[in-house]
Amino acid sequence: IRSARIYNVSFVRAFDALLVHAGGSDEALEAIDEYGVDDICSVRGRYTGETFYRDPDRQQYGIEHSLFAVGELVEKSAEELDYRLLHEEDYDDLYGLTFSDSAEDQCTEEASGIRITYDGGKITSFTYDPDNGLYSGEQFGSVYADNGEETVYFKNILVMNADTYLQEDGLHLTIDLTGNGDGFFCCGGKYMPMRWYRDSEEDCFHFTDEDGNVLALGVGKTFIAVQQVGDYSGTTEFFSD
Repeated sequence: IRSARIYNVSFVRAFDALLVHAGGSDEALEAIDEYGVDDICSVRGRYTGETFYRDPDRQQYGIEHSLFAVGELVEKSAEELDYRLLHEEDYDDLYGLTFSDSAEDQCTEEASGIRITYDGGKITSFTYDPDNGLYSGEQFGSVYADNGEETVYFKNILVMNADTYLQEDGLHLTIDLTGNGDGFFCCGGKYMPMRWYRDSEEDCFHFTDEDGNVLALGVGKTFIAVQQVGDYSGTTEFFSD
């Protein structure tokens, strides 16, 4: 669990979600308070019980890399903080995503492997497993795993290209998550170009194909990778067996 930035708050508002974090930039904390974002925060004490813990084995990488949360206790904290745990009745109209059991049929190119390289050299990669029809993720030489044990699999990988630039303080990035952009949708070992748009911070994200048709996601977990374009520039590569 890391500190929040303004783009984390933007994503939470877009998906009517809870934000779990450890403090944050002044900009992010002000936005959380201004917009009434339901947040669970280890620094500001917005949690109950033993929701957060530090892994001593991870502190060799820096204290900021050692904070974890227990999923069941996050939910318990949300209940005790009297946060709304269900979407409003009009959620499907306002935020609803479209899902399909055959979402991979939209894709046209092979993507048994995906490598996302960010400006600065950090790499996140995904490998498709045809036996379960899902992607596993890897970074820093380790597979994404729940509590370091159970591999986390994803049905969909969305790569959203978004304009990224350094703020005047020279410390924090702005990622423009309104307007429109392009990217890629990956499912079933294949990918396709896609488009995204969002009219304002009060709007949700809308995903379409290049012709403007609504994109259907596969049923299951989705990993959204925000790729840098603009002042910062990364690369997204696809591989086949």
